[in-house]
Amino acid sequence: MKKFTAVLAATALMMLTTSAWAIPITGTINFTGSELLTPGGSTLLSATGLDFRGSQVEGQGTGTYAAIAADTPVTFSDLTFKPSTELTPMESFWTLTYLDKSYSFDLNAINVEFQSTHFLNLLGEGVLHATGFDATPGNWFYSSQDGGTAFSAESSPAPIPEPGTVVLLGAGLFGLAVFGKRRMNQDPSCDAV
Repeated sequence: MKKFTAVLAATALMMLTTSAWAIPITGTINFTGSELLTPGGSTLLSATGLDFRGSQVEGQGTGTYAAIAADTPVTFSDLTFKPSTELTPMESFWTLTYLDKSYSFDLNAINVEFQSTHFLNLLGEGVLHATGFDATPGNWFYSSQDGGTAFSAESSPAPIPEPGTVVLLGAGLFGLAVFGKRRMNQDPSCDAV
């Protein structure tokens, strides 16, 4: 029984010391700038792509992006969004560097949410990257209304078990081991094995 208790305690201790400490990206960042609709001479209704110009961070971000100053330059790759079935995943669709930290977004899919003579709304899905953080699923939004444009990115991390859950599990296993040992020491019928 001593051997069983020792193995159980060692297993619980290993679970406590080997828990993963994933740090997902959180929050939202907004961008401003201008873009050219492609092909040249297109309207919002007939556009099939965007060529970005002079993009920068707009206002204050949240979460992981809170420290990035407004007006920090952002580099966007040109985008063909229609037909969306032909989109090849774009590594580093947008990138920026601030205080020696790099931030980027890999665009994996794009969907035209709405397109008319006055509106164009796009939704992109992909993976956010930031120095010191784990790659995190995220979304990119683009909206244009009669020449006014807004685009942003936000994280959508999967829930990660908190370290407290692992501690509770380990404490529970340890408690079961102690309870089993005490029971074995007090119950003479357990010696007939």
